[in-house]
Amino acid sequence: MQSFIVETPDQMLSFEKDNAGQWQMQQPESAPASDASVAYLLNLLATGESDRTLTVSAADTAEFGLDEPSATINVVLDNEETHQLVLGSANFDNSAIYAQADPEANSEPSAAEAETTILLVSPDFVNAVNRPLEEWRSRPATEPTPSAPDADEPSDADEPSIEEPDVTPPAASESEASEPEATEPVEGN
Repeated sequence: MQSFIVETPDQMLSFEKDNAGQWQMQQPESAPASDASVAYLLNLLATGESDRTLTVSAADTAEFGLDEPSATINVVLDNEETHQLVLGSANFDNSAIYAQADPEANSEPSAAEAETTILLVSPDFVNAVNRPLEEWRSRPATEPTPSAPDADEPSDADEPSIEEPDVTPPAASESEASEPEATEPVEGN
């Protein structure tokens, strides 16, 4: 894959792979992309499967939230082939999302009216695309923590020490350590 675009009602994001094979955000700003966020989405696109497919009238796509998609993902492969995944609304129990893969290619005109194929895909797609902009950006590498504490930071020496109680059982006395003496049974009345 060489590029992809994620469009949601809130934002449009564009990503391209650079010459080094690293993903770069192109829109809304130019910045290195978060490897984790990109990998999560691309993994879903590559391995995600549809539980079921429905063939419905193209006029009925609004019932599945596809007239106003929650997200549209456009992908350009290395061979310049393009694909689109349109995410609609959740099904009745939120266990899947209605979607269309390459909707224009999968709509077939029939004698009566056009039909289209609707997929039920993982709700993880919603989590993959509905992220704040900062989660799409690569975070700068953190510097290693210095071995000596900074003057501004409290050190362990500033904390009061808590002594652990001695939980070692007391040593048994010699009389307790020896075997008990046999006692004679007590006779009743």
